[in-house]
Amino acid sequence: MRNDMPERRRLPRVPAELFVYGSLTVHEVLRSILRREPGTRPGSARGWRVAAVRDRVYPALVAGEKTVHGLVLTDLSPTEWDLLDRFEAPAYDLVEIRLTDGSTAWTYVWGGTPDRISDDDWDRDRFCADELPRYLELTIAWCDSVRSSAPVSEDSP
Repeated sequence: MRNDMPERRRLPRVPAELFVYGSLTVHEVLRSILRREPGTRPGSARGWRVAAVRDRVYPALVAGEKTVHGLVLTDLSPTEWDLLDRFEAPAYDLVEIRLTDGSTAWTYVWGGTPDRISDDDWDRDRFCADELPRYLELTIAWCDSVRSSAPVSEDSP
């Protein structure tokens, strides 16, 4: 998460849909960032894997031979797009992908160093059981810092 990059220019020019696959599929996390529950629909993408990231509780989308299931956020405002883009760590690239239903959506894929990616898949159930309370604390603090323009950590919670 960063608040020092307001002009990142990686956002789509036209409001579009965002495919999420990790911590942003947890409604409490989305609500803590956006302060509302956005419109969603189920989404899937073939040819990817939701990988665990070493020394982090959040995952990365990397090329693979699986079908990833997640959510498509359908009604984000430009301000919400900007906030989510700032939330994503700099190691992620925003790319447009094709979903299994034939539609396209934007998503954040891992663009960092490959040695940070684990051979293990990210475990959403373990994240929710073991990490969610602390992750929500950090996410809320980050959002409050961004909204008040105070400096925050460059890493996501």
